[in-house]
Amino acid sequence: MAEVEYFGGIEGGATHSKMVIMSSEGKIMAWSEGPSTNHWLIGVDQCVTTINDMVVDAKKQAGIPEDKPLKALGLSLSGGEKEEGQKQVIDGMKTKFPNVSENYKMCTDTFGAIATVCESAYWIAQKAVKYVFDYDDNFHEPPSDTSYLKLAMFEYFKVNDRIGLLDHLYRNFDKSKFAGFCKLVAQGAKEKGDKLCQIIFTQAGEMLGKHICALSSKIDKSLLEGEGGLQVVCVGSVWKSWDVLREGFLRGMLPRNERDVAIKTITLLELKQSCAIGAANLGGRSIGKKLPVKYADNATVFFSHTFS
Repeated sequence: MAEVEYFGGIEGGATHSKMVIMSSEGKIMAWSEGPSTNHWLIGVDQCVTTINDMVVDAKKQAGIPEDKPLKALGLSLSGGEKEEGQKQVIDGMKTKFPNVSENYKMCTDTFGAIATVCESAYWIAQKAVKYVFDYDDNFHEPPSDTSYLKLAMFEYFKVNDRIGLLDHLYRNFDKSKFAGFCKLVAQGAKEKGDKLCQIIFTQAGEMLGKHICALSSKIDKSLLEGEGGLQVVCVGSVWKSWDVLREGFLRGMLPRNERDVAIKTITLLELKQSCAIGAANLGGRSIGKKLPVKYADNATVFFSHTFS
């Protein structure tokens, strides 16, 4: 009887990472979680240490001996765009932690830094704070009243004035904590009916739509003409505020020039499982092994629209 082979996949972010171990039959054996695995932010040494810790944890849960290497480990990591960085991480894993995996495949699941900044929770939080500062400085007139955002800003960061906020912007800046202010902006937009918060989310939605529009000429026709049109997997907490993103998103998808291709139908999907499953499959494919993953079972449709 052939020995069971195990494959791992990591969905690595700038603040949080998730790992899965799967059998060669596609069965999920274990999950584990960890902090940032972006080597640009934390350095290669810390990156490989975190990856090892996640693998050790997952192996323990799956009942796999720690010294038994995975057959392949797929790494879909934030900051993993360049081949040089990929080589440093993989070489680091092989040198420092030789029992983690026999083979590696590393990539990134984004197409550029703008896509991961301009429509994110951090972007929304920064936009809100900037509106407050610009109005108080008489530098720029906001599209609506800043009163709610100013009070919410002081409450969230636990400060009494703008000067107190400087510590959070410079000396003790924490991107994930700063991004958390987006929750209060979302509450303002959805629960309080604050006009400026609603405008900020409309702007964020338009940015999301523009990202897709910018890529439209590069999308294979088969992806545009299949059932449901272009299918887009939406990852991140910002999509929980879809009701206030929707208007701007649809506007942002409209062609802007002759280079843009008009997308007739778009379908948005949310994952029921982590992208780590896809990373595990990428790792398997890199050595000629395709895991029997039913991708249709891992996502649900939350929005579909046909443009007239």
